[in-house]
Amino acid sequence: MTWRSVHITRRSKLDLRMNYLVVRSEDQTTKIHLSEIGLLMLESTQI
Repeated sequence: MTWRSVHITRRSKLDLRMNYLVVRSEDQTTKIHLSEIGLLMLESTQI
C-alpha cells in the first residue's frame, strides 16, 4: 500500500539500495522504502 509523497526541491543525490530510496543532501541522509512511495516529485535540475 503506497501512501507517501516525496517532494525533493534542492540539490541531492538519489540512490537505490536494498529496496530503499536513499536521498543524500548536503546536511542529511534519508531512507524511504520503495513500497511506501506513491509519488516522487523532483523539482531541481541538480538531482
